[in-house]
Amino acid sequence: MMASVRRVPSLVAGSLIALTACTTSVQTDQGSGAYVNEEAGFAIEGPEGWVQQENVAGSTVSFLVPVPPEDGFAENINVIVQDAGPMGLEEYTELSLEELHGLGNGAEVVEEGEAELGGQPAHRAVTRTNMEGRDLRILQLWTIHEGRAYVLTY
Repeated sequence: MMASVRRVPSLVAGSLIALTACTTSVQTDQGSGAYVNEEAGFAIEGPEGWVQQENVAGSTVSFLVPVPPEDGFAENINVIVQDAGPMGLEEYTELSLEELHGLGNGAEVVEEGEAELGGQPAHRAVTRTNMEGRDLRILQLWTIHEGRAYVLTY
């Protein structure tokens, strides 16, 4: 069953996420940064003024800085929701950390530990890497709720 879970590194900092058991429609509010996706079972409060986009590069929702800085790298927050099947947080965490350690480009997990996300036990990891000549720190946070993995990246 482990092979059926596709992982794409991603996570969020400074945003509020709530996990729900709803299954209907998608609502967005560009002005307030609030995003509700009842079908995927979560809501998140993105940074004020950032642009929301759905279904970008495998993400359920992304929040992007409205005007990229001079260096051309725009900060972003992504949420990915995946079917985790019967996998629990411990097994998902092991697979996620293996993936983060294997990123290449000198990627190194510099911090990791237990966390909480949407009232659920979660795990967090900070990875230092180099992408396109830029030294980056990527914060990831993930949890499992009702058979779904919720992964946030900043």
